[in-house]
Amino acid sequence: NGGFFHGRGKPGEMEAICSSFLPLLILCRPLLWLWALAWACGALSISWRGTAAIIPVPMLMCRKETQKNLIELFKEINAFVHPEKAIILFDEIDALALDRTNSNDLREMGRATSTLLKCLDRLNENIVLVATTNLFEWFDKALSRRFDFIIDFNRYTEEDLMDISEKMLNAYLDKMKLGGRDIRLFRKIMRLANPIPYPGELKNLLKTSIAFSDVNDGMDYFRRIYYSVCGEKPENLARLQEQGFTVREIEILTKKSKSSVSRELKAGVTK
Repeated sequence: NGGFFHGRGKPGEMEAICSSFLPLLILCRPLLWLWALAWACGALSISWRGTAAIIPVPMLMCRKETQKNLIELFKEINAFVHPEKAIILFDEIDALALDRTNSNDLREMGRATSTLLKCLDRLNENIVLVATTNLFEWFDKALSRRFDFIIDFNRYTEEDLMDISEKMLNAYLDKMKLGGRDIRLFRKIMRLANPIPYPGELKNLLKTSIAFSDVNDGMDYFRRIYYSVCGEKPENLARLQEQGFTVREIEILTKKSKSSVSRELKAGVTK
């Protein structure tokens, strides 16, 4: 059985995966996806009296006790009264599962990986086990074969990321009750990023830019986003013009009037 699953999938495909209750290996910032998976499985109620729980497994075990801790951990997991209602998360499993043949890896961690393989082979088949890693290229291949699906979240197109950033922006502006919006300008700024950050970084970039913007200036967050993306303040008029901003947009970014912007650009003034 088993196989590999890449990307976001087609309608109905994720439901099929969820209903199969097979172990999954997820790459790159999957925690929100994990909550969605639990909800789709009917395995989680977000309340203290819920019918199931997501149990994070920290990868911070003492090296000398790692193998023993792993064995004890899986004993507890396999002893769940309702295993079909549990989702186990191994966050950053690469801390235990780097390539055992790599000479730079510690022998103790190689033995831990071997123990983990045996524990997975004995895992109750009714339990959903999810693991995350950002180091898949150094991942022990024997361990990756234990998972029935591998999902890579690094397959966003530029337009996907633009749409995501726009939705994030609107959500944060609504939350902060800021009314100054110009999606055209926002998209122009974001397209200057090379490449456009993935959702986790986008979230931090937008949230910080909006949170620390001037509450008395509804357009100040544009300048902060520009600074985060370009690494410089939007002060060089000629450069802003080269980047494709209109006189009105340069007015917003520099806080100079349109007449001043036009006059300085004609005169060749850069600041």
